[in-house]
Amino acid sequence: MSILLAIVLIFESFDYIFIDTIYINVLDHLYQPLEFTCLTLVYSVTLNWSWFKAKKWVVITLFWILAAVLTFFVEGVYNLNTLSFIVGSFIVLIYAFAYELQLFTTPPSKENLTRQPFFWINTAHLFFYLGTFFQMGFDAYLHNKSPETSYNLYLINYILNFTVYTLYLAGLTCRMIFK
Repeated sequence: MSILLAIVLIFESFDYIFIDTIYINVLDHLYQPLEFTCLTLVYSVTLNWSWFKAKKWVVITLFWILAAVLTFFVEGVYNLNTLSFIVGSFIVLIYAFAYELQLFTTPPSKENLTRQPFFWINTAHLFFYLGTFFQMGFDAYLHNKSPETSYNLYLINYILNFTVYTLYLAGLTCRMIFK
C-alpha cells in the first residue's frame, strides 16, 4: 500500500506541474497499469480467493497487455486514457465488493470494523471508483463534445480524491483514533 501511495504522490505532483499540457495524458497511460498492479497485489493478500492468489500475475500481465494495446493502437499516447481506466476500475470494484462480501461472511475478527485499516482503504476504493467510473471513464467522449463541461466535471474527481486520501489516512491511523 505504501508503494501505491508513493506512486500516487509522484504522479499527482506531475499532474499538477504539467496541468493543461498533453504530458498529463502520457503519464496517465503509465499510471493506470502501475496503480492496477499495486491494487491487485494488495487485494491478493486481503481476499481469501486461493485461485486469485495463484493467478494474480496472470491478471496483472493481461491488464498490462490490454493497457498497451489500448494506449498504442486505440486511444493514442497523447489522448485521454479512458478505456483502460474503465476496465481497471471495473476490476478494482469487483475486488472491493468481494472484500465487502468477505467481511459479511467471514469477518476478520470480533473487533470493531472501524479499527480495521483495510476496511477504510477498501471504503476509499468503493467511493473513488464508483464515483469516477462514469466521469473519468467517459471523459474522452465528453471532452470531444464539450471541453468546458468535461473540465468542470473534474470537480467530482477533486472531491473524490480528497475523500480517498482522507479514508486512506483513517485507515493508517484508525487503531489510534478508534480505541
